[in-house]
Amino acid sequence: MTQQTQTQSNPEIARSVQLGDLTANVHDVGSGPSPDELTAMRIPTMLVHGRDDKVIPLSSSQQLAEHIPSARLAVLPGCGHWVQIERTDEFCALVLEFLGRA
Repeated sequence: MTQQTQTQSNPEIARSVQLGDLTANVHDVGSGPSPDELTAMRIPTMLVHGRDDKVIPLSSSQQLAEHIPSARLAVLPGCGHWVQIERTDEFCALVLEFLGRA
């Protein structure tokens, strides 16, 4: 039985395969821009991070904000990974304010 057939017939396997792939991609920092490339960015950048995010550590966004000259970091307390879902109104207000200034 192929992996695709196994994942189609067993949702638990499908979920673990998808999450495993996501985790591998998220933590593959070698494929992202270098600090020098981030420092060279000259476009307005908005980072929104949930303080209680269990998928991507807050330090990742903090490092991005330190290296990107025009970056703005908003950290939402009591919020996990899905900021736009968990705190929709606050997220939209932040984005609209940012776009108005960009």
